[in-house]
Amino acid sequence: MSGELRIFCSVTAAYSHLPPILDRFRAQHPLVEIKLTTGDAADAVEKVQSNEADLGIAGHPETLPTTIDFMPIGKIPLVLIAPALASPVQSMVRQPNPDWAQIPFILPEHGPVRKRIYVWFRRHHIANPLIYATVSGHEAMVLMVALGCGISLIPDVVLENSPEPVRNRVSVLLDKRWNRLNSAFACRKSDSMSH
Repeated sequence: MSGELRIFCSVTAAYSHLPPILDRFRAQHPLVEIKLTTGDAADAVEKVQSNEADLGIAGHPETLPTTIDFMPIGKIPLVLIAPALASPVQSMVRQPNPDWAQIPFILPEHGPVRKRIYVWFRRHHIANPLIYATVSGHEAMVLMVALGCGISLIPDVVLENSPEPVRNRVSVLLDKRWNRLNSAFACRKSDSMSH
């Protein structure tokens, strides 16, 4: 096989998922040129659907377009993170019974994680959450938390792969783990990965 394989994923997925997968692929298909584009993981399915990428790594959306195949590669825990350094936000979350409606949240623009945090808001009867910022990309969410701007729900692999100076400024709120997010390859059904 020869040609080009266009992959779209987040920077985190490029570090955490791609190396072992691409090592095997390149050993079997050394003539295939790999084109890697990174961006917000929430955009991966759209990039594949619009033919901007042949393959994307994404969290499984609630509804998947009928033209897309989703091939599971793992389950990623979601964690609620807060600033580790002294800040008003840190003081608020460290209270015995935090008033979650008064704590600023950093949200992703769209995608499965955004949907999960809105489920959490409903479970905690937060009708009007305090949204500090809506950003593109989980990596940017970690940075905003590290700067003391708010708290955020993120895939734990994003925190694990964040640069140490940023990671050291963030703490995981204990006993606040959510269900796991299914991660997978997304590809167009006509581009079955079996060939």
